[in-house]
Amino acid sequence: MLSLNNKRIVIIIIGIVMLIVGFNLLSKLKEESRINDLTINIYDIDYGFGYNISVNDKILIKQSSIPAIQDIRYFSTKKDAYKVANLVVSKLENNQYPTISLQELINLKINIDYLNEARE
Repeated sequence: MLSLNNKRIVIIIIGIVMLIVGFNLLSKLKEESRINDLTINIYDIDYGFGYNISVNDKILIKQSSIPAIQDIRYFSTKKDAYKVANLVVSKLENNQYPTISLQELINLKINIDYLNEARE
């Protein structure tokens, strides 16, 4: 069991990694001649759902938990995972950073209260 300070450190590290990945994604996508080849794949995981976003059959984003929240929580439905993935794709297509905010999750009506009770 991680202490509160260790959890915060892990969350900060995850945030930094997500920013680095976002910057790299944008630079890779600018090199691609066709952004229209972005595809979404929703997949099952032990306690919910995740998504991949690929371009030209190369996975650019593998998101197995709900972004923008501090705890590790999984998408409770395929529909929720797809809604967030679709927003990320829309941002990428509009040359925006593919980050997701808590407000965007609320606007999409994503069930963020769904927790994997086996992980608690």
